Amino acid sequence: MMDSRFDTLDVVKITLTPSGDVGVDGQRLSPTFILGASKKPLRVVLRNISFAAEIWYALDAGTLQTNEPGSNTYFQPAGGTDTFMLAPEQKLYAISLSDGAKVSIAVSEALPADIKG
Repeated sequence: MMDSRFDTLDVVKITLTPSGDVGVDGQRLSPTFILGASKKPLRVVLRNISFAAEIWYALDAGTLQTNEPGSNTYFQPAGGTDTFMLAPEQKLYAISLSDGAKVSIAVSEALPADIKG
C-alpha cells in the first residue's frame, strides 16, 4: 500500500490569444500536471484554495489546450472541494482562466469500502 501524501500547487492561467490559440501573451503553455495514478487506483481530494480563481480539470492535457474549457472538463469554483477516483494509469491536469489559482491535494490509494481492518 502506498503512503498518503499532500501537496499544494499553483495552477497555470491560460487565456485565448487573438488568433484563437491557447496561451498567455502569445505563448503556448501546458496545463498544470496535478498527478497520475500508477498501477493502482487513487483517491484524490482537490480543494481550490484560491481567493476568487476557478479551476478546470481534465484527464488529458490536450483537452485544456485546444479551446475554452467545456466538453470533457470539470469546473471547480474558488473554495470548492471535490473527490475524484483515478483509474490505474490515468492522469489529471488543470488550468485556470484567472490569476492566482491554487489547489491543495490529498492523495491516497483507493480501497474498496468492504476491507476489514
